[in-house]
This record gives sequence, structure tokens and C-alpha cells, in this order.
Amino acid sequence: MVRVRFWLIAVAILFLRRECY
Repeated sequence: MVRVRFWLIAVAILFLRRECY
């Protein structure tokens, strides 16, 4: 289940990056 957490964090970072841009 560690992979799921990593995916969630990666998606959150990408989403925040998109909002920043």
C-alpha cells in the first residue's frame, strides 16, 4: 500500500504545481 501513498503525494504535488503556474 506504500505505492498508493506515493501516487497520492505525486498527484498532489503535480496539482499544486499546476495551480502555481
